[in-house]
Amino acid sequence: MHGFERGGWRWPMAVGHALLGLLLLICLSFAAAPIPNPQPTAPVLVLDDFERGVSKWLLNDHTKAASGQVTFCEILPSPSGAPEGGGKGGAIITFKRSTEGWATVSLPVDGKKWKAIGAERLSFWLRGDGSDNHVELMLRATSGGKETRFGVTVPLNDPQWHKVVLPFSRFKNEGASLADSMEQIYLVQFLKRSRWDSLFFTIDQIQVEGVSTTPEVAITPRPTTPLTGKRTNITVDFAKTLGATAVTLSVNFEGDEARLLDGDFQESLRNFGPRFVRVKAAALLKMDASGGTPTWDFTSLDNVVSAVRNVGAEPFICLSPHPEWKLTDEQFLQLCADTVEHLNANAERKVNYWEIFDAPTFGAAAISIEQATERFNRIRQRLKAIDPSLKIGGVALASAWQPHLLYFLKHAQGTDFLSFYFYGTHNGITTDAELFAAARRTVAGDVPYQIAFDDLRRAMAQGRWNVPVFITECSLNSLRTPEGASRDKRLTSPFSAAWWMSFLKAAGPYVNHVMVFNAAHESWGLLDEKGRAYPAYYALWLFSKFFPAGSAVASARSDNPNVLPLAVNTPTAHNVMLVNLSDQPAHCRVAARGVGTLRQVRGRFLEAHGRGVRFEEHLPLIPTQDVTLPAYAAAVVQFIEPPKPAQQ
Repeated sequence: MHGFERGGWRWPMAVGHALLGLLLLICLSFAAAPIPNPQPTAPVLVLDDFERGVSKWLLNDHTKAASGQVTFCEILPSPSGAPEGGGKGGAIITFKRSTEGWATVSLPVDGKKWKAIGAERLSFWLRGDGSDNHVELMLRATSGGKETRFGVTVPLNDPQWHKVVLPFSRFKNEGASLADSMEQIYLVQFLKRSRWDSLFFTIDQIQVEGVSTTPEVAITPRPTTPLTGKRTNITVDFAKTLGATAVTLSVNFEGDEARLLDGDFQESLRNFGPRFVRVKAAALLKMDASGGTPTWDFTSLDNVVSAVRNVGAEPFICLSPHPEWKLTDEQFLQLCADTVEHLNANAERKVNYWEIFDAPTFGAAAISIEQATERFNRIRQRLKAIDPSLKIGGVALASAWQPHLLYFLKHAQGTDFLSFYFYGTHNGITTDAELFAAARRTVAGDVPYQIAFDDLRRAMAQGRWNVPVFITECSLNSLRTPEGASRDKRLTSPFSAAWWMSFLKAAGPYVNHVMVFNAAHESWGLLDEKGRAYPAYYALWLFSKFFPAGSAVASARSDNPNVLPLAVNTPTAHNVMLVNLSDQPAHCRVAARGVGTLRQVRGRFLEAHGRGVRFEEHLPLIPTQDVTLPAYAAAVVQFIEPPKPAQQ
């Protein structure tokens, strides 16, 4: 920073640099203490991970006896499985339309092995066809020539990968106990019978899971309070609306292109569904100045832009000079124009969003906010001359410093969006409670002169700045190693899931885009080195799917400060999110008002330790629901009414 004003005083640039150096020294001196990342301890028996195809599975239907051919069902290997499905393979199961009869896709199993591990539930990863169809899942047992079947119905209405967990208590058979028949189970079977429409689904990592005998590991090293069993009461009134959500989720990609070109990583990112992937051009462009005038190699940038589109997202390009390039203002201006013209040479697939600068007032090569604004105006004018329809914004300030943001808004000669970073903290000594407070206030506790998001929106309205707000880097802690890895182990723990949910609840009405940092490196808590999800991935997915931009926010109250509620009305459901901000389980009762006759009540539960999302399709058809949240977990309860008749 080159100086800032407070109470009529202007701090000299040298003093600002000295304070910044002291802050950085403190940050590097207090790296976050390691926090255990709990792992599953229950015994697991994998029935099929589909890494070797589908040869174990058997097909049968009512036509086979007569013709020797199976007509109404099929199983085929899928080249890609679920993000956490154990590998690259999955299986696609199809049932063709039939007006009578039956069809089965079956896997032989050994129930003795199930009993040996104390099996209590069956789980698998599923991607449905998005229809109202369902499939029966049957466990078949035989003893003394007598056949016993235990069944459960599995809906196929969710076209995204999700984990299905079925406790054995869910499998029904009148007069028989699955526990008593465990050793005699010999077949797992997907079944359709009588009359059905065509359907398909993809499955991966089908397994049985036993009983965990290891106590849960505390998320933080401090002493915890024993569970008292007190119930948390959540009161929701869907008829009383308080505004609307505005936020859409995107991600940052800051790494080499090999990571983004990896097939498993692409599949995980595609399932996450970001609107944008922010790419820093300076990290990918290669300069050749041997001829005196800089020339540029765009190959790596081209590869990344193509990969971003391949995952279904829109490229968001940040243009900022690399300190090692030592470009003049005119040379950087020319580079911006060259990059836009290069990437948009094909008008049918042009890049529309361009961010000018990357934390320009911060770091060794810092410039003043006055210089950044003046250069932004020149660059924006040049790029708009190339294509007036482009969205040109900035200036990606390193934090929401009030004097800098207000100066930029006052002196920018137009901008299509305002951008800055938000980190909950910038050091290794901030406590969990302080991080949650930063999330809920939208103000980090260790940076001066910030403006909260609601105050920023009011200031923008007074200045008639009706433009989107982009948080183009966002995470709970900015502290990192010289190589770019996060120093805060909380990012990969369940704590991160709860932090993100609390932050998005607070930020949701005021900002339009939040870009999670950093999808390219496993230490930042989104995806690990194999493209598998951390707890924050699932929490962000829950928010993105069930609390989309434009949802009407409803009144929601909790009598427990450690359980945070958010309720919205969407075109298809009344949704309630619950977030546990503590390291102890929370037993909640949700009482919903403003709902009519219920057609369905569904639950989406972030499992203990954040290992996945459990789907419950058929909760009781009543407006009062009981939910137990593990430590730092989240849940979404959906109250769904019958479709309303079309207006005449």
